[in-house]
Amino acid sequence: MDFFDAAMPFSHKLSLGNVGLQAHDYVACGFDRADVIICVGFDMVEYHPHLWHEGKDKKIIRIDPIYAEVDEHYILEVGAVDDIAQALDGISAIAERGENNNSPELRKLIVDELTEMASDTSFPMKPQRILCDARKALGNEYIVISDVGAHKM
Repeated sequence: MDFFDAAMPFSHKLSLGNVGLQAHDYVACGFDRADVIICVGFDMVEYHPHLWHEGKDKKIIRIDPIYAEVDEHYILEVGAVDDIAQALDGISAIAERGENNNSPELRKLIVDELTEMASDTSFPMKPQRILCDARKALGNEYIVISDVGAHKM
């Protein structure tokens, strides 16, 4: 079932979906397991790195058309000031799949939760339900993004 897309379609087996706000939710657990984090169009004001990079032990790659603001929790290994689509195409052309993927059980928790919300009939409608309905109505060729983060609360 396809719910939320960003740079990677949610239907992809490695996708964990969108990151929430300051809660340590399932997706945030993906940050804990990562050794490299690619920030695409990221602004520290939205989700400060001290919330997801407290240990300062991960390599950070940033792709954005404007220069990065950095601080002690957001030191870049690589910063690409480029067109986002072009940069992601370039990465996908040379990236190799790693063997150590420890996210299947985490992805299952996320998919199960979203599947449950897709049929939620409570009123007022929850943001998760609205996004699920939009995803179903649009089809897989469209990208659905809720930029306010409220769907994660």
